[in-house]
Amino acid sequence: TLTRCRDPDRVPTDEEIGNCEPYLNAEIRSINPEVLIPVGERALAELGTEYTTTPAEELSLPEAHATTIRGRGFALVPMLEPRQQTDEQTQAWLEHFAALMASDYRQTKGRRER
Repeated sequence: TLTRCRDPDRVPTDEEIGNCEPYLNAEIRSINPEVLIPVGERALAELGTEYTTTPAEELSLPEAHATTIRGRGFALVPMLEPRQQTDEQTQAWLEHFAALMASDYRQTKGRRER
């Protein structure tokens, strides 16, 4: 999530997201993920703006759902909010993600020794 503590009955405010951003960035750096899954429009906008070269106005979740966006050192695989997805959208995301996991998705980081 973009915030560590928030009221579950509302979306986080810009201030709450701004307050938590340094912690999120530190967590991402420490985990060093190969794939991030931004769930929802706001998560895609925040992570996409921070970690890709794609301008925020070009990051539209309906079009980005079930695709891979190359990030800085990892892949972003955006997902619509689960309760907003149709069965077809859910299936498309699952198929895309399965194909990504079956491929050499680590290309974003270069090859690792086994």
